[in-house]
Amino acid sequence: MRTKDHSWKPIPTIDELEKLSRELELLTNELNTARLEGFLFEAITAKK
Repeated sequence: MRTKDHSWKPIPTIDELEKLSRELELLTNELNTARLEGFLFEAITAKK
């Protein structure tokens, strides 16, 4: 895999990709909760 400085590095391992997937899922769930009942919900409904 090529980096920003055009050097090469190995592709991510399965474990690294699974960890990233779990982190993305947690963030997505947090944002969805915020959208439905948290700070984002408050900000969205305050403008209406």
